[in-house]
Amino acid sequence: MKIKKTIIIILVCLTTILLSGFTKPNSNDIKSFEFEFETNQKLRAVWVTPIVGEVSTFTTETAFKNEMNQMLDILEHYKINALIFHVRTHNNALYDSELNPKATVFGSVNFNNFDPLLWLVNETQSRGIEFHAWLNPYRVGTNYVGTMPAENPASNASNILSNPSNSALKILNPGEPVVRDFIVDTVIEIIEKYPVDAIHFDDYFYTNLGANGALSGATTILDEPDQQTYVTYGSGFNTTSATDKANWRRHQVNTMVQAVSNAIKNYNQLNGKHIQFGISPTGIYKNGNGVVTYDEFGKPVTTGSLTTGQTHYSSYLFSDSLHWIKEGWLDYIAPQSYWATNHSAASYYNVMGWWEKVVKYLDVNLYSGIGLYMADESTNTFNWKDDMLEMRTQLEYLETLNDVDGLSVYSYKYIRNHYNNQNSTSANQMENAAHLWQDY
Repeated sequence: MKIKKTIIIILVCLTTILLSGFTKPNSNDIKSFEFEFETNQKLRAVWVTPIVGEVSTFTTETAFKNEMNQMLDILEHYKINALIFHVRTHNNALYDSELNPKATVFGSVNFNNFDPLLWLVNETQSRGIEFHAWLNPYRVGTNYVGTMPAENPASNASNILSNPSNSALKILNPGEPVVRDFIVDTVIEIIEKYPVDAIHFDDYFYTNLGANGALSGATTILDEPDQQTYVTYGSGFNTTSATDKANWRRHQVNTMVQAVSNAIKNYNQLNGKHIQFGISPTGIYKNGNGVVTYDEFGKPVTTGSLTTGQTHYSSYLFSDSLHWIKEGWLDYIAPQSYWATNHSAASYYNVMGWWEKVVKYLDVNLYSGIGLYMADESTNTFNWKDDMLEMRTQLEYLETLNDVDGLSVYSYKYIRNHYNNQNSTSANQMENAAHLWQDY
């Protein structure tokens, strides 16, 4: 895959489709075909996480290798060329770490005898598949064994924020410098120990800490448990203004993202590496009119996408993803554009059409998060349930967008279900998109 697209004056037409081979195995009526990867091929990725049972609790080296080899066989079958694997889900580690406690799913691993992640990274890359190490930077849970390392900010309760009415919602406090430094150290620890192709953050930054992101009303974010942090570190902001606090929170996340970006770039320069840094925010940045213009430097000017859903700029996430890519901190951005094309609040067309315009002159790769999981959700997910050609329609639409460089499917188990001939809506969606891949 391209490490990073070049800023362009003359647009280069991207003509290769994003995925290949969505065909059930052992089917007599499907002809076999060869697929040629191109030098600057588009990304065809999939998210894999133990949170939804896609990685079993470790028992033996043999069992782990058998399960992961089966997964990689399936990825190869569908011509997936990047694995986004969850290595840090809740301030824990599915890898050998001195900073983060061992994740429960790897609780019985003895890293002195066998390092599952190192084996998986090497095995993945030996098959021509990139390995993207997926981390959640802030989220805290009890999904670990042993004791919390003293170097981890969670060892001090004052560094943890939680929702007063829902103690399960906990994050490391983004406003604490020690937290920011720790996240950078965690990233460096991974890239020094493992030859990963990318560091990948998901969409969890700030969380609902009681006011659900409200800037006005009886309860606002000024009433949330990081108010003292804001007072302590809020120099230059009005610490009695909820609007200012929202801006301050975005600044805290921005500072962390920039620090991680700089650390990876410095490591690459010193070691001759090309490790990428990508983030997958929720699909909607801001709700607006969908119009995008450009300033004299080619940077986008916009009120947001033509949508009415939850945004990550405000709400309770307070993440300025547009700032990240304008500043060149990311190699790629993969918005979770999970909605159906006919969704009333956030049509897939309106979400990805807006993102494609936003990155037009920016030095960043844009990937679309495909919400295949929605086809099997119990709630109303519009055409993911009502139109068995929805996935096909979305992928055909992506072909028309010159500045989309690939996609990632959420998540692996739905691809696996199709491979195993499971009768499900998601499997039907994949089956009906299969013909798109056979001509390439």
